[in-house]
Amino acid sequence: MHDFWAMTRYVIVPMRKWLQQYGALSRNAFVVALGSPFSLVLALTILSVQAFLGALPFFTFGEQLRLVRDQSLALCLLGGCLAAGLGAAIVFVEDIRNGAAPVVMSRPVSGFCFVAGKWSGLVLSLAVIHSLASVGCLWLTKITASAETLDSAGLSLYVGAVVVALVVMAVKHYLLGGCYVWQANVALVVCFLLAFSADLGLGQFTAEGAHGFGGVDWQTGKACLQVFFCLVVFSGVMALLATVADVGLLLTGAVLVFFCGMLSETAIRSLLGNGLPATFARVVLPNWQLYWVNDTLAEGRAVPWAYVMRSSVHAFCYCLVALVVATWFFRRHELEGRA
Repeated sequence: MHDFWAMTRYVIVPMRKWLQQYGALSRNAFVVALGSPFSLVLALTILSVQAFLGALPFFTFGEQLRLVRDQSLALCLLGGCLAAGLGAAIVFVEDIRNGAAPVVMSRPVSGFCFVAGKWSGLVLSLAVIHSLASVGCLWLTKITASAETLDSAGLSLYVGAVVVALVVMAVKHYLLGGCYVWQANVALVVCFLLAFSADLGLGQFTAEGAHGFGGVDWQTGKACLQVFFCLVVFSGVMALLATVADVGLLLTGAVLVFFCGMLSETAIRSLLGNGLPATFARVVLPNWQLYWVNDTLAEGRAVPWAYVMRSSVHAFCYCLVALVVATWFFRRHELEGRA
């Protein structure tokens, strides 16, 4: 009995307090990142560009699915990286540089709890934006399934879902108040999922080709999930950079990290081959090619769930290391600031 109370006092109570602090920091970072007007503008821009690309007439020679999928996923990756870079500047840099971080640390809150909580809120905000973009990407595979005609009813429902979400949240904000931006982002996801589900009910089950239930290419969903793992890695690197750089340097670093992830696999193969140094470089450097599965889908092959699981483990382990290093830099910065 004495051992039980000792464990409760020294293990369970501190862990519960840590989880409460972590949850509070995550919720705050989520609302702050998703409440930025840029996040709503970015989400609407992604949906608008996806719809525009789907409605454009192309000479695709039967490859319209591949063209729409490649363009939509590239847009998801680029838009998500923009959201991660600017979100890290809002969530991390402003708190650290404007003196809010020392106030939080005086509670007291551990350095890792602060960094991990802020990062978790940032990733949740990215998940909302990416979920919206992913549903749009899946929906476009149904809208553009036919090479001859465009699914005008599906496209109208696509646009209508966006308009309804914005109008409903505008009326709610006028009558009840509250934060419009982050609630509008969440409402967009909800309305988009409902409209997408309704459109699926109008589709027909097709056993031919790559399309499945409702005429949607569901393998594209795995590609969207892989892109999200890219964003998880990118957000971890942004959290690390945000503890040592101001906004200008952070955004510059974001551009460099993005292009490093695009070119690292080609550079490693050209300079290091396939030996141990190449393996080490693949572990250390951001590498979006590890998560990009469009070439596999273009060849008509399915992406196995085992590969998706390995990608998720790699992404979150990479982030864990990045957050540990970010915590070390953050603590060092706090000590230097107090000295």
